[in-house]
Amino acid sequence: MTRIHHRRPGFTLIELLVVISIMAVLMALTAGTFFRVRTGQMNRASIATINKVQGALDNRVKAIRDTAKDEIRKQSTPAAKAALADAAGDNDIALTLLVYAKMKNELPMTFAEAKAPTTVGTIQLQPRRPFATLGAGNNSPEESGVCLFVALTNSGGDGAAAEGGLEQQALTTSINGGNYQTFADAYGTPLAFVRNCYAAELQGAPYVKAAASDPYDPSPSHKAATLLTSRWVSIKPPALTGFTPPAAYSSTANHVPTVLSAGPNAKWDADLFGSGTDNLLGFRLRREGSSGN
Repeated sequence: MTRIHHRRPGFTLIELLVVISIMAVLMALTAGTFFRVRTGQMNRASIATINKVQGALDNRVKAIRDTAKDEIRKQSTPAAKAALADAAGDNDIALTLLVYAKMKNELPMTFAEAKAPTTVGTIQLQPRRPFATLGAGNNSPEESGVCLFVALTNSGGDGAAAEGGLEQQALTTSINGGNYQTFADAYGTPLAFVRNCYAAELQGAPYVKAAASDPYDPSPSHKAATLLTSRWVSIKPPALTGFTPPAAYSSTANHVPTVLSAGPNAKWDADLFGSGTDNLLGFRLRREGSSGN
C-alpha cells in the first residue's frame, strides 16, 4: 500500500523575511508620522504658552507706564518728585526716567537685581517684597525666567496674585541649589525673559514704521536722551548667558520686553536672539512694536 505524504503549508524563510521587512517599513512610516505630529503639537503648545506669558508681561509694562504717568501728574510719590527734580521740572523727561526706574524695580532679570534697591539719579525704589525669598543667582536665562514668574504672579509688593491662571504653566527649576517656580514651555524647559531686547531685527519693519527710536522716551526730539546716556549703567538690563546689553545708550534703538523659549532642542543658543536658531521669541510671535514707536 502506497502512502501519500501531504506537505504542511507554511512560509519559506524568504517569504518570512519579506513580511518582516514590510512590517518594519510600515512601523518606521507610522513612527515618523507620530513624532512629526507630536513635535508639531508641542511646538504649538509652546507658542501658546509664550503668547500667554508675553501678554501678561505686556499688561504689566502698560500698568507700570500708566502708574508712572499718574504719579508724575500728581507728584504723589517721592520717586516722582525725584524724577521731576532730576528733569528740572520737565514732565516728559521725568516720566521717561521714572518708567525706566520702575521697569527695573518691578521686572528684574537677575536675583541680585531683584533684591537690590533701584537707584536712577536721585530716584530710589526699594526692592519688592515678593523677591525677598530669592537666593544666589548665576545670570542664566533660567534665572531671568524665575524673576519673571515672581513678578507676574505677584502684584506689586503685597504678594497677591496678579495674573490668574499663569501658575498652570509652572515648573520647578534649580538654581545654585535653590528650587524655584518658573514658567515652562511644552518641552519642559524653563522660559527666559529679557527686559529690554535690542535684537537687530527690531530696528526695522515690521517692528517699527520708520526709523527706530526708544519706545520709553516718546517726547519730541528724545528730550530724555542726555540723562539716559549718563545713567545708562543704572538702567540697562543685566547681562545673561547669551545676551549682552549695548555698552552705551542709544535714543534710536527700538527695544521691547520679551519672553523666550529654548525651542525644540531644549538648549539655549550662544546668542539668545541669533538668526537661524530654534529659540522661540515672544516679540517675534506677537510682532511687538509693529504698530510703530
